[in-house]
Amino acid sequence: MKTIYSPLRASIIFGLFCAIGFIPLNTIINSMFNYPLPFRLTIWICFVFYSFLLTRWAGKKAGALFFPLMLLFICIYMVGSNSLYLILTLMVLSWIRSGLCFSGPLFKTIPAELVICFGSGFLAQSFSPDSAIKWAGVIWLFFLCQSVYFLFFENKPDFKTHDFKNQAAEPFEHARKHAEKILSEI
Repeated sequence: MKTIYSPLRASIIFGLFCAIGFIPLNTIINSMFNYPLPFRLTIWICFVFYSFLLTRWAGKKAGALFFPLMLLFICIYMVGSNSLYLILTLMVLSWIRSGLCFSGPLFKTIPAELVICFGSGFLAQSFSPDSAIKWAGVIWLFFLCQSVYFLFFENKPDFKTHDFKNQAAEPFEHARKHAEKILSEI
C-alpha cells in the first residue's frame, strides 16, 4: 500500500508545530541575543524547515534553497524593522514556492502568491501581535492560510507525493474517485 501525503494537511500540521514551538524557541534564543534578533531568528528557523518541506513535496533538490535562505538570513541583521523583515520573508516564500518548487505560468502564480501569501500576511498583522502567545496564534493562522495554496495547485502532476498514474482521463471521473477516497478515510 502506498502512503499518500497531502501538502495541504502537512502545512496545517507543520504550522501547528511552529506555533507550539515558537514560544520555547524564542525564549531560548532570547537568552542568547538582544531584541530583535530572537524574533527574526525564530521566524527564519520556521521558514527554513517549511522551505525544505516545499522542496521535498516538489521533488526538487534542497541545494536550490541556499541562496534565498542565506539572503533572508543576512536580512536578519541588515533590515531595520520587523515589519520589513516579515515582508521580505513573504517575498522569499513566494519565490521559493512559485519560482523554485512549483513553477508555473506567471499569470497564474503571481496573482495566487499576492492573494495567498501577502493576504495571509496582512491578515496575520491585523491581529496586532505584541506578545509571544499572540505571535504563536498568528503563526498558526498564517500557515492555515498558506495551506490554501495547495487547494488550487495540488492537482499539478509536479507533486511527487501523490500517485497520478491511476488518474482517470476525464476530470469528472477523477473528482468522483477522489471524493470516494476522502469519504473512505472518514
